[in-house]
Amino acid sequence: MRQHHRRTLPCCLLAVGCVLPLSTPPATGAQGLDVLPGVKLDVEWRHRGEARGNADFDAGQADAQSGYLSRFRLGLGARLAPGLRTYVQVQDSRRVGDLKQRITNVTTLHQAFLELPAPEEGGTSLRVGRQYLSFGEKRLVSDSQWNNSARVFDGLRLTHRTDTYTLDYFSANVVTHRYQPAPAAPQGSFHGLYLSSGGGQRTVKELYTLARYRGGGAVDFRRAPAHPRGAEAGGPDVRVRLAER
Repeated sequence: MRQHHRRTLPCCLLAVGCVLPLSTPPATGAQGLDVLPGVKLDVEWRHRGEARGNADFDAGQADAQSGYLSRFRLGLGARLAPGLRTYVQVQDSRRVGDLKQRITNVTTLHQAFLELPAPEEGGTSLRVGRQYLSFGEKRLVSDSQWNNSARVFDGLRLTHRTDTYTLDYFSANVVTHRYQPAPAAPQGSFHGLYLSSGGGQRTVKELYTLARYRGGGAVDFRRAPAHPRGAEAGGPDVRVRLAER
């Protein structure tokens, strides 16, 4: 066992990287460089080199990998009218070497959405289009920013926020390689309802249900990772979880 750990440890130590943003890369288009009244521009240029001595942590296989990854993003956000804004972002992802990446050497429309933002004091907001989704501190639903291409969704997100709780509803399709929007996307659709309360306090309570519909109308409900103080209930078709942290 000790020998196994000595052989796999270099895989963790040799992964290096750096991020060179020309301005703060926003997730919503709310930040960036002012280029015109109501218009903001943001640029991200990330470089990462990796050398993996044992890529899958299996001491019985020689599968060393090394390579260079780059990611360039150019985004433009604009306020179209009072209470209405839009954001568009293009991404170019490149790979050199033998690192295994699902999506490489491709230029895509990474984000493009319209948003009806909520007032600063709280309220209801709506975002429609290609966007990030992230819930449960990225343990349940994640935008996977460490991946060179990251993960985005085509769909809508409705959020209601107060001083004591936040309620989110979303319905979307995950964007995959050679993805084409369609009413019945082959990769399936993803839906969820997420309620969290107690933000800023020592204890945060979260109640949520997530559903993924695959082709043919079948329903695949995925269970989230167990929380130390979680309680679960539900029937054969629905998974609901109350988490406390």
